[in-house]
Amino acid sequence: FSPAPRGDRRRVVMVPGGAKNVLRESALKRWPVDQYAAVAGALVSDGLEVTLVGNASDDWVRPHFAGVTVSNLIGQTSIPEMLSLFAGSDLVIAHDTGPMHLARLVCAPLIALFGPTPPSTFVAADETTTVLWGGEHLACRPCYDGREFADCAANECMSSISVDVVLRTARTVLRQRESERTLAQQTNQIPGETVLR
Repeated sequence: FSPAPRGDRRRVVMVPGGAKNVLRESALKRWPVDQYAAVAGALVSDGLEVTLVGNASDDWVRPHFAGVTVSNLIGQTSIPEMLSLFAGSDLVIAHDTGPMHLARLVCAPLIALFGPTPPSTFVAADETTTVLWGGEHLACRPCYDGREFADCAANECMSSISVDVVLRTARTVLRQRESERTLAQQTNQIPGETVLR
């Protein structure tokens, strides 16, 4: 596959649903969708293109983004298309769900949001992945024992990852990506050099 083409604006892809498989739905792993929507709104205001992806069963998130100009591709991408979209993005924001691992597969810049599951079991922070693990003040974190989650109604570990922290992290990653792109362009052409075509 090749990276999906994009327009003039930088692209951020979000995965606000997911956290389910054939055996169960693991809603405790989700970052609150209203917090995703708040970050999306701020990034759109920054002039970025924000795209939502996920399975067709994630369509329930759509109303939460009402009034935010996002490109909604939920239920409209195959796995190869999703890989291509991630590869052509400037940033992916996702909690612990299948598409998060697909983003890592293509080395997309990623902010990975964790709460009840320990990040070290599922991802390694590296040059492309920034891990935010919520709930450091909670004695119950992590509550996933490899098979089951604790009986939890509040989901404080995930909701404690603030919009401000995710937004600040996203802007930092995007600035870094822009600096790397500018440096790459500068090193590919010597100043004053005429390129003949």
